[in-house]
Amino acid sequence: MDSPLRRALVALANQQSLSEDQTAEVFGVVMSGEATPAQIGALLMGLRAKGETADELAGADVRRLLVPACGTEVMRAVVRAIRP
Repeated sequence: MDSPLRRALVALANQQSLSEDQTAEVFGVVMSGEATPAQIGALLMGLRAKGETADELAGADVRRLLVPACGTEVMRAVVRAIRP
C-alpha cells in the first residue's frame, strides 16, 4: 500500500521537498498514532538531512494538529512546556 508517509519517506530519501499539504498529511498520520517509531524517526531524520523548507515547517505545525486531537487545555500545557 502506498501511504502518505511512505511517499514522503521516498521523496525525502531522494532529497525532494514536501509541500505544505503533503507535510500536514504526513504529520496527521504521525499524530493519529498510525506511524511506527522507526517511521517517525526516518521522517524526522529525512527532513533534517535534506534541510527543512518553510512549507514543510508550516505543514508540520504541531499546534494545528494537536488542538483537534487533544483539545485546547492539553495544547496550552504543551506550549508552556516547550516555550523557552
